Amino acid sequence: MALSWGIWHGLWFCQFLGDIGLDLEGTLTLILMDNMGSIKLAKDVRHRPLMKHIDVTHHFIQQHVVAHTFDIVHCPSHAMLTDGLTKPIDSTSFNFMLDGLGLIWD
Repeated sequence: MALSWGIWHGLWFCQFLGDIGLDLEGTLTLILMDNMGSIKLAKDVRHRPLMKHIDVTHHFIQQHVVAHTFDIVHCPSHAMLTDGLTKPIDSTSFNFMLDGLGLIWD
């Protein structure tokens, strides 16, 4: 479900950038995700007829991955920079997030 929201927000953001004059036609949008099952489901179109029970949003994701609008790449949980914005983290992870987002100046 989170992946479908990511695709929807990515489409909205690409539309917004196009509206303000930035032409992104043909540009691949990268989505980082830590759930390998969701990544495999989004990229595997061979078993699509066998997955009739899956919600329409998942088929929507597959359509955009096959059309090369989005690329979904695995990123381990410990390397997710935005974890500090969504869950409690320790000081080491917090400093990693600040550094990765460019918020620490030496």
